[in-house]
Amino acid sequence: MTVLVNQRDLERRADTAAERTNVSITALLDGIGLPWAPWGATITPETARAVACDAQVTPIVVDGNGVPLSMGRTTRLVTPAQRRALVVRDRGCAFPNCTAPASWCEAHHITHWADGGPTDLENMVLLCGSHHRHVHHSEWTITSTPRGRPTFTPPGAEPPVSDPPDRPPGASRTAAA
Repeated sequence: MTVLVNQRDLERRADTAAERTNVSITALLDGIGLPWAPWGATITPETARAVACDAQVTPIVVDGNGVPLSMGRTTRLVTPAQRRALVVRDRGCAFPNCTAPASWCEAHHITHWADGGPTDLENMVLLCGSHHRHVHHSEWTITSTPRGRPTFTPPGAEPPVSDPPDRPPGASRTAAA
């Protein structure tokens, strides 16, 4: 829901016990341009800061075309753009030695949604249905490498120290030793 709020109301001190109104405001991290609201109005940076002072801020990272890739906790399910990015990165089921194609895979939260995990590429991995269930019901751990790629560690093993090489198309992943 988008609600029009006048500046005086925004600047008044909010009663912390009162019910909050949801207002979406977009501000670019690079500082270029003015913050804006969904109804098309621009607001001053000072007003945006005042609103953010007593608000839940959800950063959303977009690609060069403005397509959201990192959604934080705004949504549990991946967007079509995030799925395309996962397919490019993982090229199919990322579980060690699995050759299931991306079309058979589901997006899995590395830090589970129920445990506060965001729906961001850095926290997502493609898994086929079988390995998705296996990861949920076993003690395998998944971590992200410095380059953002998933690494799997079996129960009782030490996580890998180095970032494994890129996975060529059609090749399977290997587990940490």
